[in-house]
Amino acid sequence: MGVTQRKVLVEVYEVKTSCSRDDIYKAIGQVLTHGRHEPCERFVVLPKDQIVHSEFQEALRLLEIRLLRFELSNSGALIL
Repeated sequence: MGVTQRKVLVEVYEVKTSCSRDDIYKAIGQVLTHGRHEPCERFVVLPKDQIVHSEFQEALRLLEIRLLRFELSNSGALIL
């Protein structure tokens, strides 16, 4: 998902339903591909109840990709 202001992409989000190695690699690729121009902020959104290993947390930090977590409930999704 992307957010634009005056036709400029300012935020890009990639949501994955698991924290598997494959899903995290794909999420990183998506946000780097689509959010490559400044002033775009990049976000990867992953489930709260799964572990994100430290090497991925460090990679996200170095690539300036923010990690958001979500959880599902009976009333919907909640971004934490």
